Amino acid sequence: MKWQQIRESFPGRWVVIEAIDASTSPSGQRLITELLLVEAFGDEWEPAWEGYKQAKRRQRRGEYYVVHTDRVDLDISVMDGFRRKLDQSV
Repeated sequence: MKWQQIRESFPGRWVVIEAIDASTSPSGQRLITELLLVEAFGDEWEPAWEGYKQAKRRQRRGEYYVVHTDRVDLDISVMDGFRRKLDQSV
């Protein structure tokens, strides 16, 4: 599935998605070309966060994200162990 399809199907909602096909750009952005919708929630983020934690417990190696469908683009940055955005161009 593509991000635009998820946005159109679940407007104004929090969703848990899994990156199926992804890569990292030289600037440290995740480029996710294929997604799987794990679960859709309402407009409250807390249930979506709980859904994310359940998904991670089931499949620790999965690349999951909690995002709101109001986002036009998936702007996901890679972070280091200190929760700083990586700038891989340096």
